[in-house]
Amino acid sequence: METVQCHLCNGKMEVLEVLKYNKTLGISFIILGILLSLSLAGIVFGIMFLIIGIVMCSSKKEVWYCSSCQSIIDRGIKE
Repeated sequence: METVQCHLCNGKMEVLEVLKYNKTLGISFIILGILLSLSLAGIVFGIMFLIIGIVMCSSKKEVWYCSSCQSIIDRGIKE
């Protein structure tokens, strides 16, 4: 596992995976998508909100985390 030195406390930082978006907002989009899909007029927007909500709930990113001082640094874009 990769580790680097923390610039605040000189502790060891490790790689962690955390949620990329707010999970509560993602669940709200899923519920809104389901409710809109119940009507014939809102089915297009309902499916769109449903897909966006699922992506928001499942997307993750990697961050550097220091267990000593609990600082978190974004690792950037993964290729």
